[in-house]
Amino acid sequence: MALQRALTVDNVLAKKYKLINFTGEWYEAFDKPEMSGVWFVWGNSGNGKTSFIIQMIKELAKFDKVLINSREEGTRHTLQKSLINFNMRDVGKSKVHFVNEGVDNLITRLKMKQSHRIVIIGSFQNMQINNKESIPVKEQFPDKLRIFISHADGKSPEGRSAK
Repeated sequence: MALQRALTVDNVLAKKYKLINFTGEWYEAFDKPEMSGVWFVWGNSGNGKTSFIIQMIKELAKFDKVLINSREEGTRHTLQKSLINFNMRDVGKSKVHFVNEGVDNLITRLKMKQSHRIVIIGSFQNMQINNKESIPVKEQFPDKLRIFISHADGKSPEGRSAK
């Protein structure tokens, strides 16, 4: 295995990043994060994960297409109510898409040309994958923002893989 070239301070400072240009409350909370990487949102049932995620989707859709792999909730009435409550029709018809697929189909979808750059996976537990199986979703797509949603187990994400 060949070693990667070590970078100098100047190399790192010269790098350009695609950033999410949040404004207002989103900027105050998150600054301007990269449009790639892995985020992890977790909390107990009833703590507002769905409401937070729907609001985040609405904000992220201003910057790129968003794919929600809704393994747990699917497109149930509770999701429909949240979409109505947060006026999600405002984002436009082609900005947010919902699927309910296993990890293999999700990876195939993300490999497609012009696939979504922002992917929300909910919930981590309902993907029924362990940490090793989640690595391809985390590592194969360095140019995408992957947001995992997890249930909580006390004060930690639920399950060994989520922790």
